[in-house]
Amino acid sequence: MTLQAIVGRVTTAVAIAEGYMQQKGIPWTQRNPGDLIKGNLGHQTPDGKYEYDLHSDGWLDLEGMWHRILSGTHPWYPLTGTWDMIAKEYTGEDAFHNWAVNVCTVLGVSTSQTLAEFLAANLT
Repeated sequence: MTLQAIVGRVTTAVAIAEGYMQQKGIPWTQRNPGDLIKGNLGHQTPDGKYEYDLHSDGWLDLEGMWHRILSGTHPWYPLTGTWDMIAKEYTGEDAFHNWAVNVCTVLGVSTSQTLAEFLAANLT
C-alpha cells in the first residue's frame, strides 16, 4: 500500500473515532473530521474549537497532519510511538486509550503496535 493510501486508512479511522462519520456532533458541524485544535485551512471559534468552511478543508488538514506523522516529520509524534502513546498526545485526554482502541479496531491492529511497525506491515 502506498503512503497516501495508508494516510487515507488512518484518517478514516481517526474520523470514526472522533464521531465525525455519524454526521452529528462537533466534528461534523465544524467540518473537522479529526477534531483538530489547529490547522492551516480553518479558523478558531469563540468557544476555542477549530472549524472549517468546507468538509474538504478539514479532511485536507487531517490528511496533511497524518502524512507528516507517518513520514516521520511531525515533531510531536515519533514513529517509535505506540498507538496508545500517539493517542495520549493527540487527544490530550485521560480517556486516550479509548480513542486508541477505536482507531486500532478500524485498522485491525493492537494499541501497543508502533507506527513504524504499522508502516512496515502496510507500506509497499
